[in-house]
Amino acid sequence: MASNETEILGNRDTGPWHLGRDEYERSVSRLELAMFHVFESIERWEKECISAVDPAQSMSGHDSSLLHSIRSYDRPKGVSELAQFLNRDDIANIQYSIRKMQKSGLIQKSEEGGSRKDVTYEVTEHGQQLTEGFADVRTKVLINTYRQAGFSKERIDELADLVILLVGLYESSGRSAMMERLR
Repeated sequence: MASNETEILGNRDTGPWHLGRDEYERSVSRLELAMFHVFESIERWEKECISAVDPAQSMSGHDSSLLHSIRSYDRPKGVSELAQFLNRDDIANIQYSIRKMQKSGLIQKSEEGGSRKDVTYEVTEHGQQLTEGFADVRTKVLINTYRQAGFSKERIDELADLVILLVGLYESSGRSAMMERLR
């Protein structure tokens, strides 16, 4: 991490920059940078956790999240449902990840309706073993660290609610920015 980024994350009284013209804007910029750091850390965590379970698996954090999403609620899911679940709009990248996971034997097609639109995916036995191993490592390494850091369930729920609120603010602001472009 560059010294300027460290300074912005660790020090609330940094000098002005183009995304922080006053104290309030600097605070928002610091929050955004912190969120980028969290996002990238989660991506690395997911990749390293999969690798800890099966070093032969070459998966990105996005691939790992997609695999866990396919397995969630123990029912097959289609590409558009997965995109919505993960708040992603990069359908081509999702499809590419799905093809990679199919080739690795982690997921398989489950065509219930027969048409291309109805194609869903489910986790194979191999995929279940990988995701169970991931869950074990996650509990041992991450969940226990949360507990040792003193995070109660209630505090984690509060943080999740705040992040969900921020997602809504950024989604709404993104639509407003698009409207500005169209004017």
